[in-house]
Amino acid sequence: MSRATFRNRKAWAIWIFMTIWMTFLSLMTWVVVRDGPPPGSSWPTMWAILFAFWAFGGGISVWASTLRVVHVEVTDSGAVDVVWRRPFRVERRRIEAAEVPAAEMIHGTDSDGATYFTCRVTLADGATIDLAESHDEPSIVAAAAHFNATAGRRRGALPPTGS
Repeated sequence: MSRATFRNRKAWAIWIFMTIWMTFLSLMTWVVVRDGPPPGSSWPTMWAILFAFWAFGGGISVWASTLRVVHVEVTDSGAVDVVWRRPFRVERRRIEAAEVPAAEMIHGTDSDGATYFTCRVTLADGATIDLAESHDEPSIVAAAAHFNATAGRRRGALPPTGS
C-alpha cells in the first residue's frame, strides 16, 4: 500500500510531438519519392531539404528518447519505489526509508527566461528524481512538502500541504 504517489509525465509531450513530426516527415518523404520534386525544384535540392529535415528529426528524436517519465510511490514504511520510463527502457529502484533524502525546490529558468521550478530528490549516488515541474511555485512547494511529510523527512521552511 502506498501513502503517496507522484508522477512527472512532462516527457510525454515531447515524445508525442516527435512521433507526429517523424510520421509526417515519413509521409512527405514518401510523397516526394512517389511524385518527384515540385515544379521548379530539382532532385538535388529536394534531397538536400529532406536530408536537413531527417537530420533534425533524427537528432531531436534521439534527444527526446533520453527524457524520462517518473512514477514515485512512497510506501507505508517510508521507502520510495521509483520507476523511470523512456520510450525503449524502464528503470526501477527502491530506496529504503533511512536512505530517502528530503525533496527540495530547484529554481531555474525555461527557454523563454521565465522562472521555472522543479521539485527534486537527489539520491546519495547523485541520481535525481524530479517529482514535479512547473512555472507555478506554490504547486512545487506543495509537492515538496507532501513528499517530505509522507517520506518522513522535513526540510527547512516548506509549509505542510494541509491534507
